[in-house]
Amino acid sequence: MTFGPVVPDDKTYTRILANKLQAAGYNAEVINISYGRWGTDQELEALTQEGVKYKPNLIVLQFDTNDIADNVFYRSESSRHLKPIFYSLDDNGNLVRSLNPYFSRDTRSIKDRIKNIVIMSEIGKRLYRRYVMPNGSKIATQANYKITATKLDQLRVFLRILPDHQFLKSVRDLADKPLNRKLLEEIISAHHFEAQTDMILRILEDRWFNASWRPDRLAPRKPNVGTIEWRLYFKLVEEVDKVSRDNGAKLLLFSDNEPGHYEWETYWFRIVDTAESRESYLAPNEMVRAFAVRHGIGFIPQKRKYLRCRNDPHPSPLGNEAVADDIFEYLIEHHLPELSVFKKPDRS
Repeated sequence: MTFGPVVPDDKTYTRILANKLQAAGYNAEVINISYGRWGTDQELEALTQEGVKYKPNLIVLQFDTNDIADNVFYRSESSRHLKPIFYSLDDNGNLVRSLNPYFSRDTRSIKDRIKNIVIMSEIGKRLYRRYVMPNGSKIATQANYKITATKLDQLRVFLRILPDHQFLKSVRDLADKPLNRKLLEEIISAHHFEAQTDMILRILEDRWFNASWRPDRLAPRKPNVGTIEWRLYFKLVEEVDKVSRDNGAKLLLFSDNEPGHYEWETYWFRIVDTAESRESYLAPNEMVRAFAVRHGIGFIPQKRKYLRCRNDPHPSPLGNEAVADDIFEYLIEHHLPELSVFKKPDRS
């Protein structure tokens, strides 16, 4: 999110925030040292090895639920080679930093290694950015469609029909045929699902983020703060806070789990839209806020909705603007001592 994979550099919230502060008369510099696909552990490494060199007054750490999984890559055989350093907890719950012996022992196929380079490299991310920016808001009439077992399962769940329903059979028969909106609408109409046309077409759009959808994601569950993943996350943030304080800086947290992200998930029918789902989906935000309060860490509240790109879950230019506004207002309200005003020229 902070890296800004779907917006130009000048539309990232960090750049917008810097412009807002300077336009308001503050001599403030905002330095973005984020990197796509980082976890909290790598953010800690970046802060320790690079970030503190800039002698910051304030350090802003953005949270996303992806961080919870990214921090425990070392436990997965398929992903443990991705990081040269990993963090874990010992039997007493203390944070342990370790060198990763698997980092230089990548046993995957050549094809998988090349794929990883494309996905993880800065060049690959910028190529993706060039693709997704002009395509981020394309409407469904311009979409490609694809029939997969996952999408058939998703249709079954949201249409509340049995696996052997004739509509699913008709859609399944289209799997090897050229697809277009008109053909799909004819099938939908033939089975009297006209009222669900928009939902069905969205589910059948060929979008990368739906490839891994599973029925168990239908109804979000409130996270368990006692799991190893959450305990590790909070320990990592405690260490980030310690590094910040040791270097004369204050730490601020804010969360990507907000209503705009939830609405994007329900727009694509990835989760069911109910009051319980919404509460569970937004629960991590409250967990991070409560942790920040207990540890005397700043927490930036979400006063605005962070709009997302239609075809990507990251904030759009308007979403980045909203993030920048939230942070700007928080800084003005709580951190004026750290914001120095521009010196007026001496006209004497």
